[in-house]
Amino acid sequence: MPNIRKKTSSDYLKQPWKNGGGETQEILVYPQAIGFQYRLSLATIEKSGPFSNFEGYMRVLVPLEGGLSLKHGSGSSFRLDNMRPYKFDGAMPTEAILQTPQAWDFNVIYDPMKVGVEVNPLVFSGSLPLTLVGNRDLLFCVAGEVQVRALGTTRLAINDLCDLQATALDQKVDLVFNGSEEAKLIHVSITNK
Repeated sequence: MPNIRKKTSSDYLKQPWKNGGGETQEILVYPQAIGFQYRLSLATIEKSGPFSNFEGYMRVLVPLEGGLSLKHGSGSSFRLDNMRPYKFDGAMPTEAILQTPQAWDFNVIYDPMKVGVEVNPLVFSGSLPLTLVGNRDLLFCVAGEVQVRALGTTRLAINDLCDLQATALDQKVDLVFNGSEEAKLIHVSITNK
């Protein structure tokens, strides 16, 4: 069975943006050093403005709530759909354009020379079997209260993270949601290169 750890929003490091346009909640950084391999975070965007440059890294942005458009360089702006991952080069000049007073998004920034990353939204009701495909699989709870069953049960509430480190290939966990609406999770699978 996988090794399982849970983090809640009280564990996340909150940092206001230098340009005053929002705040980042750092969920997970590996390793905790300059030159990290990957970082997961939540962002609250309060005003339109440029993204920080992350040369040498790829970014995956998943809008969660509110309206957000992006513009790369001198290109045209385009609107992002909530719960739909968007991947782009971290060195590309990028501007966020708010369509609503605020927007919230989930971010993964990673070094493509060191790790492969897949980001997939999971929207379901009832139960969902999940095969762990990475060296490290992370489940971030966007909506609902979800049980992660593997040897024992780990309960996730909104903004909780379940960190699953597989001890063998193709291990499985069951995700269970008993609410009246749909559960929404973001599954991040990280594979070492």
